[in-house]
Amino acid sequence: MRIAVASHPGRTITQHFGGATQFLVYAYRDGSVHLLDTRTNVPACQADPDEHDDALSRSIAAIQDCPFVVVARIGPGAHEAVIAAGLHVVVIHDEIDQALQRVVQSIPFQRACQKEGNS
Repeated sequence: MRIAVASHPGRTITQHFGGATQFLVYAYRDGSVHLLDTRTNVPACQADPDEHDDALSRSIAAIQDCPFVVVARIGPGAHEAVIAAGLHVVVIHDEIDQALQRVVQSIPFQRACQKEGNS
């Protein structure tokens, strides 16, 4: 199970979804979490107003394989779009390691793992 984290420089969860310049992608398997990938992103909030929706769609597409997205904040429009894409949004202000432990211990994450067959 993959978890995308909006963070720069990569120690704490610092970025708003719409302002995320990168997503750190973590993999959870057999009870442990490890960094899998770093994906650069062109933030939707930096796009021209008439290109905002396309930029938001590209951000979501970049992490579509991550059922859980951890951010410092997310606006209502982006929140709706991320949920419509089938992803779970988790808003946490914390160190990444601590936040990931909270996510993997959450009931929604545990249910998703059971469906996927990943304990």
